[in-house]
Amino acid sequence: MRSAYNRILQSLTVAAMCILASGAMADGGRTCSLSTLKGAYGAKLNGVVQVPSLPERKINAVAKLTFNGAGAFDASFIGRINGDPLAPSTITAGLYSVNADCTGILELTQVFKNFNNVQAAFVIVEQGGELFFVVNAAPPPANPAIIQIDGEADRINGGGERR
Repeated sequence: MRSAYNRILQSLTVAAMCILASGAMADGGRTCSLSTLKGAYGAKLNGVVQVPSLPERKINAVAKLTFNGAGAFDASFIGRINGDPLAPSTITAGLYSVNADCTGILELTQVFKNFNNVQAAFVIVEQGGELFFVVNAAPPPANPAIIQIDGEADRINGGGERR
């Protein structure tokens, strides 16, 4: 039953991303590239982490993501897992790729201890002013937990305005 539910959830997520991506392309026929993401973004993340045989742990966090416009990024997080604070200014880094249809992947190369192959699929909207994303991580035994996190990020520009 749970695997059927997960397949339905995955299908709905893919369908939603396709709809968002088609909307991004339809916006004047613009395309995206690595340089579409350049500079700092403020992000809000919500979700759960499920360690086998333990209760779900809720995650609420904010982050500052900084993209270099050439395929690398870093991020610092502040937040809570089940009400317990994350380590102060938890920092991660990684690589990203962008498709012409304004979809892409963040590959987290430095992430929580003992996690591997953690990625976030995203859609770029507002000509790079905003991102919608969902975190994907290989389930156990590849990783110690199932991660289900989504969020959105807005470009930080001077006084916090979008370009």
